[in-house]
Amino acid sequence: NDAEKFSKVRSLAMISSVIPSKIIDSLIEAGQDQVHLEKVRAYVKERREEGAVTDDSDRLWLPSHRNNEAKQASQVHAKIKPSLKSENHCKHFEDGYGIALTETHIEIPLNSPWVTVSGEMNFSPNYYMGLNNGMQIAKYDAETNALEFHYQAFQQWRHYADQSTKSEEYGPSGLF
Repeated sequence: NDAEKFSKVRSLAMISSVIPSKIIDSLIEAGQDQVHLEKVRAYVKERREEGAVTDDSDRLWLPSHRNNEAKQASQVHAKIKPSLKSENHCKHFEDGYGIALTETHIEIPLNSPWVTVSGEMNFSPNYYMGLNNGMQIAKYDAETNALEFHYQAFQQWRHYADQSTKSEEYGPSGLF
């Protein structure tokens, strides 16, 4: 199909023109409040110095609002329900938190928070680029044999590519 072929050629040409312009660097810089990020880093450092976080009532752990029946239903739905979104996400773990990358896997210390900077590209239904930062912590639940990751974002930035996107539905572009 010629339309599909020309669409790919056009997309590659657009990407090729954006890279030298460093527009992505500008968007990333605009999407981060460095002063706020430093406050998140200081808080994580303080919590790490206090030792392991093992109390399930600690505010670093997200509350478990679902019962076992709801958890099982969500696992079934994840396997059979179609996705209504098309997104890419990346998570960047900063150095110095005991996270190690081996040739085959990543090693993450349990019950100890770390700073995460994250990016996202939403291709459907609402077309935006986003960044957020916050802290993440992992724990192993021996009762359910589950490795749980809890993430709290403290800063969110979104830039909607389609200006006709209804802001009352998704919110405006901006740094929050």
